[in-house]
Amino acid sequence: MLSAGRGFSLLLLSLHPLLLHSAAAPVAAAAVRRSESGSELQQPPVINLTGSAFKYLGFWGPGTPAEMEGFTNLAFANDAAQAIEQQRHGIQSLLKSHGICLNYTTKWAVSLYPDCEARLAQVTPMFAPLLSNGTALGFFLGDELLWNGLSFGELQSYVRLMRAAFPAPVVLYYNEAYPSLLPTPAGTGQYVGDVGHLPDRQLLQHVPRELDWFSVDVYPDMFSAAGLPSVYHSFVLPKMLANQSLVLVPPFYTDINVTAEQVVSDCDDSDCDAAMARWAKMCVRWVTGGTADAQRIVAAMPYLWTSLWAPGHSGSRVGDGKDLPAARSVWEALGRAVVARRTLT
Repeated sequence: MLSAGRGFSLLLLSLHPLLLHSAAAPVAAAAVRRSESGSELQQPPVINLTGSAFKYLGFWGPGTPAEMEGFTNLAFANDAAQAIEQQRHGIQSLLKSHGICLNYTTKWAVSLYPDCEARLAQVTPMFAPLLSNGTALGFFLGDELLWNGLSFGELQSYVRLMRAAFPAPVVLYYNEAYPSLLPTPAGTGQYVGDVGHLPDRQLLQHVPRELDWFSVDVYPDMFSAAGLPSVYHSFVLPKMLANQSLVLVPPFYTDINVTAEQVVSDCDDSDCDAAMARWAKMCVRWVTGGTADAQRIVAAMPYLWTSLWAPGHSGSRVGDGKDLPAARSVWEALGRAVVARRTLT
């Protein structure tokens, strides 16, 4: 994600005790660029998941459960009511837990509440029925926590407390930003909020063993679609245990009212739809390719279906992915294959 303020819009505590609510609003579709390559839109790809470990597709900023039904089967949930509504449409939930145990009072200084264990004890009775009946698959522990100030030691404590409160097979999933994977070069300053300068205490030494799923968002301003598997193979998988699964968080967005240089950086060319379709197709090729790395991929959560910003917001990574027809057709085809296979099993 790595957009200024984006993570915090998702991670604010609500007035409801210890639960999290996000205020998401769509950006006007009129500001979106559309694909110039009409041939890509005519025939959605046929996707064969035979032998693949891939089981779930969801999106950051999804539409209503009714809108997402049929091609998604995973979504974040702010509370029990949202999880129950999603289940009615065949979508399992990952309950957001970071509002329970983490303090977001100061920007770039996320910290673990000393009474996290007691806080978890208060909400366990509320979550238990959702987990036992399959409405919820598990928990989403947070987004880019090290990047936003949490120390690695605190992350380990948080994950251990979550696992103690919710034993396996409850899924524990966590997403991090790629700067936490890269040590600060010798002789340069260490400070939060920038690439290549994170304090040592905020670097991801390894993925905590209690986690089941892990992801790092990988976007085109720093990486290429063709290089996607190499990034995970070189920088992510070495920090994971063999029994831990990967979640892909690829780009699926447009830029709104930015400079031509920013568009080139973020979308590879002036057509965001064509660029995002290339990323989607690369992900499909990877998860269906049968390689050892591919067998580690359990899910994808592209960023983002609808904007998480307020109406009228401008900038890169803020426009709705759902308004990119070529890229959307690829993700929907993958999702329908996933849902069909899960329904049969």
